[in-house]
Amino acid sequence: MRLRNVAPEAVKTIATLIDWRAYEIRLPGSERTTRHVVGYGVEDECVRVSAEISDVVDSSGLVTTSADHLFRLQGLSSERRDVRRVWLSWVTIQEAALLREVTGELVRLLGRLQ
Repeated sequence: MRLRNVAPEAVKTIATLIDWRAYEIRLPGSERTTRHVVGYGVEDECVRVSAEISDVVDSSGLVTTSADHLFRLQGLSSERRDVRRVWLSWVTIQEAALLREVTGELVRLLGRLQ
């Protein structure tokens, strides 16, 4: 993940995620790993899985994705049953290899930006 300043107007979608987690996966046929966040979307009241995280914008919990979406990671990361269920379903549908959880790394990175 890179760190850069991005104006919120430069992205297409802004979504607030609560009860979020971050994971690293490998898609089939690729040696490259990608990182994604999954959490409960406050605005649309459903679980959201992000595209690949491309940048951590700032210490307020903003991240951008390869799809130019902006996610605000709100509150402490935690695990909801429905979030976990959707995440595991997404991994299965994508036929991805779930490599590891990287929530702690993202939390530390956001903390260093403060």
